[in-house]
Formats: sequence, C-alpha cells, structure tokens
Amino acid sequence: MRALVVSFVMTSSAHGEYQFPGDNEAYPWGGSLLDYVDITRFRSSLSGSELDAYIHVDEWPFQFLWDRNTVPVGEIEYSWVVAIDVDGSASTGTPASYHLRGIDYEIRSEHIKTSQSQHYSTAGPALLTTKVWKYNQSTGQFSVFSDATMGSLRIAQPPNEVYFIRLTGVIPGIKANSKLYARTSDYLTGSDYTFYLSSPSVAAPTSSSIGSSTAILGANVTNDGGDTIFSRGIVFSSTTTNNNPSIGGVGVTVLNASGTTGSFTVNATGLEPSAAYSFRAYATNAVGTAYSTGSSFVTLSALANWRQVWYGSSTNSGDAADGADPYKTGLANLLVFAFFGPNQNPIQARISNLPRPQVVGGRLTYSFSAPSGVSGISYSAEWSDSLLSNDWHNIPDMGSGVQHIFSVDLNNNIRRFTRLRIISP
Repeated sequence: MRALVVSFVMTSSAHGEYQFPGDNEAYPWGGSLLDYVDITRFRSSLSGSELDAYIHVDEWPFQFLWDRNTVPVGEIEYSWVVAIDVDGSASTGTPASYHLRGIDYEIRSEHIKTSQSQHYSTAGPALLTTKVWKYNQSTGQFSVFSDATMGSLRIAQPPNEVYFIRLTGVIPGIKANSKLYARTSDYLTGSDYTFYLSSPSVAAPTSSSIGSSTAILGANVTNDGGDTIFSRGIVFSSTTTNNNPSIGGVGVTVLNASGTTGSFTVNATGLEPSAAYSFRAYATNAVGTAYSTGSSFVTLSALANWRQVWYGSSTNSGDAADGADPYKTGLANLLVFAFFGPNQNPIQARISNLPRPQVVGGRLTYSFSAPSGVSGISYSAEWSDSLLSNDWHNIPDMGSGVQHIFSVDLNNNIRRFTRLRIISP
C-alpha cells in the first residue's frame, strides 16, 4: 500500500483546478512545500492525438537519492504523472473514490524500487518506466495502454535554473477541451498537484415542520471542494444516545439526498414523540466527508401534534386548549385525543362513543384500549358513594400496556359512582 503524505497546491489556472491542452500556467507555491515534488509550472501542446506536456519542477530529478532504504521494495518511489479527462465528464473514467474523478488516461513516468542499495544517479530516464495507462470502468483498474516517452531538461545555471519533466504520449480521443492535471510524488515526502481539492463546505443545517414522529431537515452544500460530490444528506440520532452524529456512529440514521451543491431537504420519519434529536448535514467528495455544525430539535408530543393537525397550533391555548370544546360536542379536546386517538377530527367526536362501564358479577368494570398513536397520557379511575369531593377513591388498573381495566365491587350499593380521569403531561 502506498503511504503518501499529501499536500495540495492551489492552481492559478483560469480554468480552476484543470488545464486544457495548450495552456501554460504558473504555480507560485513551488519551492515552498516538499523536496523533489514541487511543481512551479505546467504547460502542454497537442498535435493530433499526441499530447506533449511539461511539468516544471523545483528540483533536478536525476540528482536524487534512489532506492532509499526506507522505501519498501515494489513501491513507487518517485513519479511524474499527467492525468487526462478526455471527454471532460465526471460520469466516465475514475470514480469519486480516486484522487480525481473522471480520469480516462494517465501518462506516468515512475520509478519502482527494486534494489536494497540506495544510490545517487544522473542516469535520467533510464531509471524510469514511462507508459500511457488507460482506466477500465469494468474492472475499476488502470492498465498499460501503450508506450510513452519521458525526457528532462535543465536550462540555465544557478540561481535561475529551470527544470522540466517532459511526458509525451498518444491519447485516443483527446481534444482541445479535454481536461489535464499534473502531479508529482515522492513516496517519503508527499505529492504536489496542479489542482486543489478539499472536502466540501456545508452550511448549518435547518429543521422545519416538526411533528411527533416526523421532521423536515435540510442544509446547503456551499462548495464542492473542487471535485464532484457523490453523496450528501443528513445524519441524526437521539441526543441521549449520540449528540454528535456521523456516518457509522452509534444510533445514527443516514438520510441521503440527491444532487451535489446547493440546498436540499430530506424527510425524517419514525421519530419518537417528545424526544430530542441531534443532527448534522454532510457531503462527500474524493477527498472525504465534511460535516456541518450540529443542531438539534425536539419532536412534538403526540397531543401537541394532534392540536397542530386539527387546530393549526401545537400550544395548549385557545380553541386547541385541553379543556376547550369549540365545536360544542360535549367532549373537551383532551378527551377526544385520549379516547379516539390522533386521527380523530374533534368536530366529529361523540360522547356516545366513550368507553361504557359494564356490570358483571356484582362489579362495575371499565375495559378499553388506548388508541394507536396516543402517548404521554395517563388513565385512571375512581369511585365514590356520595360524590363529595373528599369521598373519591382510586380503582387499581388491572390491565397492562395499552389495555386498561378498572373494576370496583358494587357492594350491593346501587348508588356507587365511578369516573375516569385523564391526565396530560
């Protein structure tokens, strides 16, 4: 596995991170980064299908120390590469997991360590293998396509020396608007590029339309980092489980969004009522995954969501208040929700549909189930023989889960009264 320390150089090209055949652009960062790999200029020309490219470098390549002891045998020690996106499309050629997306061919001149004896040499191209490589989308690999040539030039004398690596190869289908990139690398010290890549930039995320089990989450990918974004979306988790969610994190759900840059929204579903959630936006390109700052939201209670649906307000006030009966049905809102559930339109609720007690074997019994979707509600029952305020006694709930059973002995007393009580959070 090649262990390269990677540095990036911002291109000064008018085309952004790439050049066209015939361009000639300077890279003033050369000389300020790492030994052996600094690019100071990249220029090229095209004759038919033959590309002639010059990588101006900051050091004379053939006075290097070769086959260094710390480089494993079989690894690429030095390389000079021109990468070509023939059709200018990211949808063909190398995938986003490669250091550049959309590359169809590369002209590579490289030295693979084969000896354990390090040495200095001025042998030049004889130390290097120079080939045109073609990317195969079926196999996901580069393979040698044809021979290429490599040459080097050293012009002038110190302190104004100029060094060139010249790579020449025939590239099928290349044209004037094909995209060109150059890179150099030293196994031990790193790589230099004529393009600049970074992870994407993602603005702070947003939340809206928060219900008891759903929410709309979104964000804005403001910059692709110089490479095509191939994945973006939202990650979220219960705050109590993970307050800083990321892909693959504990309890984290990933919601993928389509598109690359710009704003997007996704629908979060299956949430718990009255629960706190943390979330972040993310976007991924070939460099890696970037996350936005974190944010959070709290889902509505099931009751508050019912108010929002039927009254347009989640607050316990006005027509939506628990004790309000705006449609004069004889049923307060809290009773409608507790006994008929979140899908019940309050205007259609009827007292006659409330649970009715049954007298069986000398006992008065209520037996009912809480409707699906009801949560945060407490049910209880009491009995009294006098209806006096201090003469109400609790009836134990003999049911379990959503099933409630309240039963009291009539004790031969035909005037025993019972009542159900509903308590909201």
